[in-house]
Amino acid sequence: MPLKDAIISFTLRLPRDMLVYIGLAIFLRSTCASATSIDALAKIPTGLAVQKYDPAKAYDGYLVFCPEFDEEDEEKIHGPRIYHPSGALFWAGDEWRWRCMNARFGLYRAQQVLTFWYQEADHIPPSGVILDTNYKRIKNIHPFDSQNLDMHEFHITPTTNDTLLMIAMHQTIADLRPVGGIQMGRAWSPYAQEVDIDTNLLLWEWNAAKHLSFAGSYRQFDDLWWDYAHCNAVVRDEHGDYLLSFRFYSMIVKVDHKTNHIIWRLGGKDSDFTFKDGSSFIGQHDPQWVPGTDQTQMTLFDNDRDNCRDLSTYGTGRGIWIKLDYDKMSVSLMREYLPPSGVFDVSAAYNSMSDAGSSKKSSDSDRTHVVYRKPVEIEGGMQLLPNGNVLVAFGSRGAIIEYIQDGSEIVFQAWTNRVYRAYKFPKSAWSGSGLPDPREGGASADLSSSSSQEDTSLASGTGNPQVLEIVEVDDDVNMYFGSGSGVVPCKGLRGFFGLC
Repeated sequence: MPLKDAIISFTLRLPRDMLVYIGLAIFLRSTCASATSIDALAKIPTGLAVQKYDPAKAYDGYLVFCPEFDEEDEEKIHGPRIYHPSGALFWAGDEWRWRCMNARFGLYRAQQVLTFWYQEADHIPPSGVILDTNYKRIKNIHPFDSQNLDMHEFHITPTTNDTLLMIAMHQTIADLRPVGGIQMGRAWSPYAQEVDIDTNLLLWEWNAAKHLSFAGSYRQFDDLWWDYAHCNAVVRDEHGDYLLSFRFYSMIVKVDHKTNHIIWRLGGKDSDFTFKDGSSFIGQHDPQWVPGTDQTQMTLFDNDRDNCRDLSTYGTGRGIWIKLDYDKMSVSLMREYLPPSGVFDVSAAYNSMSDAGSSKKSSDSDRTHVVYRKPVEIEGGMQLLPNGNVLVAFGSRGAIIEYIQDGSEIVFQAWTNRVYRAYKFPKSAWSGSGLPDPREGGASADLSSSSSQEDTSLASGTGNPQVLEIVEVDDDVNMYFGSGSGVVPCKGLRGFFGLC
């Protein structure tokens, strides 16, 4: 019998109620968001241990970042995470098990998206990933002209919604005699880029080797592809000009978008500004203009260490809010955001972030007793929040801390193994599905007790799990119909039609 006739024959023999269910399933399949498997989610470490949370004062928005675990922690899953304001897990993708950096929300073609850099394995070049609110991958972004990718920057420009900023690394032949090299020396040069998302057309590019003095780098010369600059941020302002941050120069530059000429240098050996009131920085990350200040105020993360020199000015990494005086070409400190002092025992937190059911525990004092108030070797970021609060990610120190604006009070404090940047966004910025927050009294699936090998899934809602009806189609094959607001087993035709 032809396949078409067989399908028709099978369909005609089905009970009317079953036809209704199948029709409903097909309709829901076309309209429902895809979901994250609960069994898989149960095995994903949260990546975050909350130490303090004041719901009355903390910003009521989603926390987004990629927890970075140690290389020896092979069972960890290093993918993007979305958290409730309390720090409870909202969503994590079991598909993303390798290195992830710079996760954040954005808009692409006026649609909400989640973007991040992702590296499948050490031997595979990383790529940029754009997910829609169904957590479906809609774009993979690679460096223009097949260059090597730097994972420090990847975000959609908020003024256009259709271009993105990123950094590519290129092996460059350059005259390195000023730093003790040869005339045809070899260096890794960062290329800041703006790329059209749809066409991958290169719209703007800035090669550091053409504009920075090699002698300005604090990095010790290495004749085997010298990494002299370490660009870690690209920011485009409302006028089209760019801020670029170079860790190994301890310098931020403003670049004219038309000529590519450097307008000014902030920090480093050749700074156009002088610093006072504790406003200087070393090995900085994440410079951002403060909105509404006509580019006279800036926030950034001061690592207080650049991994080039044995030098620390303040004895700690910190978030700083600085003011630029263009008449006097000077910089002053408006506010600083210091981590709490003392030693924090995070052994319970560290072990709780292991995979569900894992017996692996850590007794290593270096990993389970952390000091926040120290220079930060790598990474870090700072964000001004809509309610006036300030969020600081302390990089390799692992702390994520939210302060009230004057820095006098901490309203959220959490620890993760390492965090490049962390962001909080209004809940309205993301309509994707996720787990309810048990700390807000909502019902939550019991992720730790699942032992079934069957595929179960997180439904698109966030209410109580409830199965409204079970229809037996065949021996040991059931269709499950729920309220659409919880967790129900996913098997049989329900799984076939993608209702989970």
